[in-house]
Parts: sequence; C-alpha cells; structure tokens
Amino acid sequence: MKKISRIIISLLCILILSNIIIFCKTLYERNEQKNLILVNVENPLPEEYSVDLSEITEGVPTIKGFIDGILDGTIPPDMQNHYLQLVSEETGRLARLIQNMLDLSKLESGEYQVNARMFNIWETLTGVALSAEQRINDGMIDIDGLTMDEKVLVYADPDLIHQVAYNLLDNAIKFTPAGGTIRFGVERLGPEVEVSIWNSGQGISPEALPYVFQRFYKEDQSRGLHARGAGLGLNICKVLVNLSGGQIRVESKQGEWCRFVFTLPVQPPNPGGMKRLPDESGRPGAVEDPASMKPVD
Repeated sequence: MKKISRIIISLLCILILSNIIIFCKTLYERNEQKNLILVNVENPLPEEYSVDLSEITEGVPTIKGFIDGILDGTIPPDMQNHYLQLVSEETGRLARLIQNMLDLSKLESGEYQVNARMFNIWETLTGVALSAEQRINDGMIDIDGLTMDEKVLVYADPDLIHQVAYNLLDNAIKFTPAGGTIRFGVERLGPEVEVSIWNSGQGISPEALPYVFQRFYKEDQSRGLHARGAGLGLNICKVLVNLSGGQIRVESKQGEWCRFVFTLPVQPPNPGGMKRLPDESGRPGAVEDPASMKPVD
C-alpha cells in the first residue's frame, strides 16, 4: 500500500510539473523574443556553445520512464525504492528550475521590491559557507579567507546578495576537486566593495568565458562534472548584482583555478539627496550612517 501511495504521489508530481514547465517555457520564450536578436548581434554565441531550451522538459520523460518501469514490473520490487529516490531528485531539480525562471521573470519585470540597507558582507559569506558545511566536508574541500572578526559594510538587499553568494559558492563546490580549496575575499575599493570567491580546479576555457553569464549556458566540455544544471545560477547572479548597483565578472586559468568577483556600493546612491530619519528619541540620525537616510520627497 505504501508503494502504491508513493507511486500515485509521484504521478501527480509529474502531471503538475509538466503543466508548469510548459507554461513557464511558453512565457519565457514570449518575453525573450524581443531581446534575442539584440543579444545575438552584440555577442553572438558560437554553434558549439548553443543552448537547447528543450532541457527544460528533459526530466519529464526520465521520470515517466522510471514510473512506467515500476508499474509494469520492468523494475523489480527490490529496486523500486532506488528509482523512486531518483524520481524525487529529478522532480526537485525541475521544481528548482521552474522557481529560478519565475524569480528571473519577477526581477526583470520590476515586480520585486528591493529592500536595500547597510549590512556586513562577511556575515552573509559566513552564513552561506556554514549552510554548505556538510557538502564542503563531504567533498574534502578546504576553506580559506573566511573570517567572522572583520566588518565590511555594503549597501544592498541582504536577501539578494545572500542568493548571489549561495549560487557562487554552490558553483565553486561543484567544480572543486577533492582536496581542493575555495577562497573568499573582500576588499574595499573607494566607493565600492569587491567580493570574490575563488576555487581550485579545472577552471573555464578562454573561449567560454564571455558566455558564462548567459541564460541556460553550460560549458559541458571543459566543466564536465555536474553538467546537468539548468545554466541559470550564474545568470541570476548577474541580474541580482546589477540590480544592486554592482558588476560581476569571472576570471580563470584553465586547468588551475576560477574566480568570480562582484562589486557592491558602500553607501546609498546620491547620498547628497538624502535626509536623515529620526532615531527612537525623535532626534535626527547621524549623518555618517547611510542606513539612517532616505530619499528626499
């Protein structure tokens, strides 16, 4: 009975996800149509690095095949739990892909309300690293440069930057070999802070570097491990960093290392056009605290 229940649940997940994927793909292609020509003219993508949007739905036949195998007896009872676990992982991957597409659509349409404030970037980096501690330990990866004693303030939406740091660290973990190193760096450069996440490993080929932030792009040949990602994580990073008033870039020496770097402002835009909010006592806040300012109406 339990096995039948799990099969029914999996089938329902397939039905729901299939319809959502078709809807999201149609919506995405409609919104992307007006930008496609400009992107290709300004930075044409070579044929060997072309993107196949059919990967959005590639997981559905896989799931259906496993479920059919269980229902018709092709997969023996002692292997059913194994294949149901694969079904669970694949539906999870598709759900994340759908959520990423919806997040991008919301960001680019201006529906997301950015809640920028001053915060310590080291707290964000430390929190992200701690959340990935198990994966880091399992991969036998050394962490370098991370500190909880230093305080470097930036002005941005903490939630957006947490997602950027998470995506970049996730990418670094995937492509760092056992015994390798991931290194964090933060440096104040005038009106902005430069944040970097470096990892040892295969790196990225020079030919692929211009395209790593393009949507759905995956350089499978030189980054062969974990090639089944949707190719959205780095594109999301670019959108979020740009939305925060910064820039993002990638550097690499193929066969040795890769480093992603992004910048964030250290104060609100146009601080001269700000006025101070009163503190709890009703008195004006300190001028030197950008977090206490707001745009003049």
